[in-house]
Amino acid sequence: MEATEHIQRVVHGGEIYAVIIRNTLPHKGYNFVSESTDSMQVGVNHYDNGATIRAHFHLPVERALTDTLEVLHFDSGLCLMEIYDEDQKKFFETQVRSGDTVVLMKGGHGFKVLEPTRIIEVKQGPYLGQSRDKVFFEG
Repeated sequence: MEATEHIQRVVHGGEIYAVIIRNTLPHKGYNFVSESTDSMQVGVNHYDNGATIRAHFHLPVERALTDTLEVLHFDSGLCLMEIYDEDQKKFFETQVRSGDTVVLMKGGHGFKVLEPTRIIEVKQGPYLGQSRDKVFFEG
């Protein structure tokens, strides 16, 4: 696992399965944690009081996606996060807490809620229903 104090990249078999952005990330700079080739672009950007983010819109671009990435922001609470490979074998676990953000990029994942928790979840759409969206397994 590649790690800094504030950003952890969970690597297994040479591939990134998750990026954990800890709530301790300093409030400075423009910090993209995703690669430009990732199908979900995630950054943590800090601005000083009085800064301006220029008005803009994004141009329509046709994209073909085969993966579903998720971004989970832990607004409050505490969970044990488990990451699994494609053979449904757990290879990583860590606690995630209020203020942490996780980008799930590959493999499987599960959570054990240790305190009442509120999670804001973002993933690609459209949602095609549970039977076409996910496979459950015993973790």
